[in-house]
Amino acid sequence: MPAFHPSRLLLAFERSTTTGALLVSSPHLPGWKVSARGPVALADALDRAWREQAVRAYADRHGEPYDLEALADVEVPYRHRTRTWTPLDDGTDRWRAPGGQVWRGDSATVQRMKAKRQQQEARSA
Repeated sequence: MPAFHPSRLLLAFERSTTTGALLVSSPHLPGWKVSARGPVALADALDRAWREQAVRAYADRHGEPYDLEALADVEVPYRHRTRTWTPLDDGTDRWRAPGGQVWRGDSATVQRMKAKRQQQEARSA
């Protein structure tokens, strides 16, 4: 899948087997899906997709998690949110990842997250 970019919007279309409506979603907008019946509703769905894309771009720009991504059942591999990693309070050097997994502090994954977090803090300072 191509990387997320605010001026590019990839859409996926599928037909609902129960209502016959067109379901519009995007791999870059996890948790977002709109049902459309007819050309006017489809045009509205496309407009809503671009607005949701703007919300996603704003969240990315400010280093905040995309709100609908938390509701989605999928883990987004191309995103690495360092602010949502939290250290455990049990006295060990372990971290809880955004997906709920617990990682040792000396693991390569945690080391990459810490380095990226330092880069983000340096850029925002």
